[in-house]
Amino acid sequence: MAETPDARLWFAVKHTGLAMLQPDATRTSEVKDMSASLSSRNITEMAAMQDGGLWMTLPNSLQHFDPATNRSTMITVVDGLPSGPLNLSPMHEPLEGPLIVGTWEGFFTVRREGLVNVAPPSVQIPRVLALDSLIATDVDLNNGGGIELAHDLDRLTFLLRSANLIDRERDEFAFRLIGSDSAWTLVGDEDRVTFNFLPPGEYRFEVKARTAKGHWGPASVAEFRILPPFWATWWFRSLMILGIAACSWLVFRAVLRARLRKHREQLDRERALLEERVRIAHDLHDDLGSSLALIAMEGELASMDGGLHDPREALRRVSEGAREVTDNMRRIVWALGSGQDTLGDLVAYIRSSAAELLDRAEIELESHAEVATPMTRLSADQRRHLLLIAKELLLNVVKHSHARHAMLRMVQRHDNLIMTVADDGRGFDVDIRLGSGTGTVSVAERVKALSGTFGIESTLGAGTTARIEVPLAAV
Repeated sequence: MAETPDARLWFAVKHTGLAMLQPDATRTSEVKDMSASLSSRNITEMAAMQDGGLWMTLPNSLQHFDPATNRSTMITVVDGLPSGPLNLSPMHEPLEGPLIVGTWEGFFTVRREGLVNVAPPSVQIPRVLALDSLIATDVDLNNGGGIELAHDLDRLTFLLRSANLIDRERDEFAFRLIGSDSAWTLVGDEDRVTFNFLPPGEYRFEVKARTAKGHWGPASVAEFRILPPFWATWWFRSLMILGIAACSWLVFRAVLRARLRKHREQLDRERALLEERVRIAHDLHDDLGSSLALIAMEGELASMDGGLHDPREALRRVSEGAREVTDNMRRIVWALGSGQDTLGDLVAYIRSSAAELLDRAEIELESHAEVATPMTRLSADQRRHLLLIAKELLLNVVKHSHARHAMLRMVQRHDNLIMTVADDGRGFDVDIRLGSGTGTVSVAERVKALSGTFGIESTLGAGTTARIEVPLAAV
């Protein structure tokens, strides 16, 4: 215990700290703990001085405490203090200076005037490590360093060193990382600071030091930048935005084109349906209309009186006309049907119709077919045109040739169909009668519609041969 000139009592608790009691205090609960102001609490002895200061001994060191400023100063062997235990005179009243301290080697005096205010220490950053690999040295001497790091270097360590060359053991550090946390963090006497998993960005590392809880020294600075991964850079994001925009445009364009194509196909189907209706009307007008007109005319002739016309002959022609109307109607319906749309179906139907037609006309028919791919599908136009071509050629044989024998030959050669109709009838002069009521004009138009070729050879008294060749475009 010691008393200062202002009558305050000071109590040094060994290895615990320092307490103070005001002179006007009446209860022990008013004792104030002053240990937080000391550089060390490991006190062994204490003495008060007339100037108001307190001297305290510690193992191998001496501590001075100024109650006016609440600051303490340490004196160690580094400052020239003899090593070994220190002893003070156990006086409770304030002592006049200088302070006399006993050691194993003798006595020495200490004056308060000899305590020199040492400037707070600065901090050096000798090395910077990234994943334990050296990336920079003496950063504090290089204006902060301007360090750039890849994003995958997720551990960054700053090694610290105090510029205090006398009493470095009593130094402590504090740091802050601007860009992450602007608050100062006290790390004690740790000589390194490590950061883990910092996000990309720009940072400013500041570190400062103090000795024996004195004033903080100037802050040393290290600036560094963690580069973002390529997928987080502005140029990559710009490219991604452009790519997404381009893909969106391509998708929109593809959808628009698909819709337009679908609409165009719908229009094509409607136009084809309309054309089909027009063709059906044309066929009905040409085939059925003329046949019905002929039936009506023959019926009128049969009903006339006067014996100018044989009624039985007229009725026969009416019967033939009705049968022809029925055959034409059956052909049109078959050509438009969807159940039999292959080349083999067409060839079989033509042969069957030809046999029936020529049998009624009492003309012997020789029919031959060579079809390599009978399952080749044909469009309604192809079926209708080929069927009506065969019908026209066979009707010419029945009506105009006066033949006894006829030949029908259909051969598939590569992707073409060759149809030949020949008879041994009376023949005709091709240069004179071709196209004159023989149906050859209609046949030529239909062959042209199928992008084929048509030819007729005939000799008077030696029969006629008609040949067509059309491509079989798959549908």
